[in-house]
Amino acid sequence: MEKDKERRAFMSRQMHDLGLHYEFVVGRAGDDPLVLAACDDALAIKEHGKVLMKGEKGCAFSHRSIYEKMLKENIKEALILEDDAVLPKDIFTILEKVLKEQGRSWEWLSFDYPKIGFSFLSAWLIASKKMSKKNSMFLVYAGIKFPFIIIMSLYELLRDKLAEKYPVMSGPKLFYRPLYNAGAYIVTQDGIKKMMPLLVPIRFSADRTPNQARVKTGLKMRWYVPRIVHQAEEDFGNTFTSNTII
Repeated sequence: MEKDKERRAFMSRQMHDLGLHYEFVVGRAGDDPLVLAACDDALAIKEHGKVLMKGEKGCAFSHRSIYEKMLKENIKEALILEDDAVLPKDIFTILEKVLKEQGRSWEWLSFDYPKIGFSFLSAWLIASKKMSKKNSMFLVYAGIKFPFIIIMSLYELLRDKLAEKYPVMSGPKLFYRPLYNAGAYIVTQDGIKKMMPLLVPIRFSADRTPNQARVKTGLKMRWYVPRIVHQAEEDFGNTFTSNTII
């Protein structure tokens, strides 16, 4: 947002220090007339079960604006960062590596996702409890799925630790449980074309759109292991109305 001077200064310093070419895309508030016109609350309820919060609407609109820009200007791929993303010092080397990879198996590659391990399990249990209060049958579903979640979380935690210790094991990987976060990712034009039908009109948050596209339009998703980007929530808090940069 235009008012977020500290965030803009933080990202500008970081991009300059890392030697990355960048461009700010100014965000709009969730109650902005353009954002409201781009969203469909009735369709959100039908497909997702709830109306997006104002911040989620503004954030989704910002990401969609970048996708439209990429298609219009024929930008084949871009690294998209929300304005509190903290990048590693070797990000340029990592980007070169994944973009030069032969026979890429992804159209959307995330560098920032929910932390692997027991923190995820705890969050999953809390979310499952809330869902079960709304739908008692969800408790049965959660009970069946929980052992799988535990096994996969332990496997992914081990994989992450090995990739940290042995760089040769790092790179785009497939996860076997849904992960939600649009804080730092590369998207290709082919990936955008698969997501746009779910963003016109907007009815999913920016975090959830890729997974919806994975299921509904075949978006090829991968996540970089080990997790190398996190959000500076300790400095800025967790908000949805943010600048987005590419």
